[in-house]
Amino acid sequence: MENYPYDQIRPFDVIMYKGSSVFSGLISLVEKIFIGNGEWTHIGLVVTTELLPGMSNVHKGKLYVYESLLSHDDNPDIESGNPNFGVQIRDLAKSVKLSNADPEQRVAWCKLLNNPLDKKDTETDDEYKDRINTMKTKLADFYNKNKSTSYDYNPLSLIKIVFPCLWNPVDQDAMYFC
Repeated sequence: MENYPYDQIRPFDVIMYKGSSVFSGLISLVEKIFIGNGEWTHIGLVVTTELLPGMSNVHKGKLYVYESLLSHDDNPDIESGNPNFGVQIRDLAKSVKLSNADPEQRVAWCKLLNNPLDKKDTETDDEYKDRINTMKTKLADFYNKNKSTSYDYNPLSLIKIVFPCLWNPVDQDAMYFC
């Protein structure tokens, strides 16, 4: 998708990736075995400074992707400026360009049809502003709690992802899988 429709991409849209690394191959294999489809190996959420105003080293109006992966020097984590193996925010355009440079990789854009940033017909202006502010606060809290979190290398945690019945409901709220 070299001619990405950046002017149509909005916050909360999803970017899907098919990686070519060993990790991506393992993810794809596990997905094929247990889900029946291993076409995509990870996803990212489109964000902007308007959604996460506390981010540093970012530009207003620019699109970023909030994801968990092993980044590299060509497109490191925006906030730290360093490659990271875990949760991070990266430049979306650079991410797409780097992925498209490898013929083994793919990128897709999934437009969110019922985007929470859209004002509902039944909402007053004040209700809309309150809902947006609440949403931004919750997203910022989630981001601040999880930013720069490294991958969990505990093999038991990885097994729990494949077999969710092993999760303790108390632990479930603290585990995320991208």
